[in-house]
Amino acid sequence: YEMEMRSVVVTKVKLTNINKEDINVLIADAFHCPESITASLTDLVYHKTNGNVLFINQFLQSLCDGGLVQWSNVSNSWEIKMASIKAECVPDDIVKVLMSKILQLSVNAQLTIMLMSCVGSSCSEPTLLLFLNDKTVKNIKREGMVDEVGRPDMLPSFSEAVREGFLKK
Repeated sequence: YEMEMRSVVVTKVKLTNINKEDINVLIADAFHCPESITASLTDLVYHKTNGNVLFINQFLQSLCDGGLVQWSNVSNSWEIKMASIKAECVPDDIVKVLMSKILQLSVNAQLTIMLMSCVGSSCSEPTLLLFLNDKTVKNIKREGMVDEVGRPDMLPSFSEAVREGFLKK
């Protein structure tokens, strides 16, 4: 709203959830297998994510990270462990999945994500460093995130958050 008041051109994009059929096409395409094979996984994914594309991506990633969906060099195909997925205590709330994943990151990567939340999911490290105020720098130094001359060194934590899919360079 504030940007519009300053006569800045703002483009709003409204994203809606996708339906179960489209999710099945997406999953089948991602795993390079027929839609009939991914139908039961799609039912579960749709139930857990309600078709939210961001949540679908994170949920599938959490299944892969947990070894419940993995590539098999023996069968040269994806193995989907439906019985284990159903038996696994997978949170119904995708926010809990994301929180759990963030809490598994280092404290430094969590701080980086917190700083990045001010600018979006994509920026460079120099831009990130612009957000450092005295209090943040003290916290960074207390956590040991400094280079050899004592300046804030966010690159390892920034890279960790990028590698885990929370940020984009």
